[in-house]
Amino acid sequence: MYKYLQIIIKQMIYADIIDELISSGKEIEAVYFASESGLTERFPPINLLKSYHRNYKKNVTTTSKKGNSNHATTVCLCYR
Repeated sequence: MYKYLQIIIKQMIYADIIDELISSGKEIEAVYFASESGLTERFPPINLLKSYHRNYKKNVTTTSKKGNSNHATTVCLCYR
């Protein structure tokens, strides 16, 4: 019973860490924590990676619209 309680507490702590990573835009790190802690059912890696990709594309387009683009963002825009 004690070990089961320890597992639940660790999963709750990891879930809080993963939520914080997602809210700060660090979906890649959230995928790592979710897979290491066994919380992939609650935080599916595919959804996290899709969210990362969506945010990345949004950041690239806003950066290029501001005129602060460099060669790397121009190349990324060409392959959208």
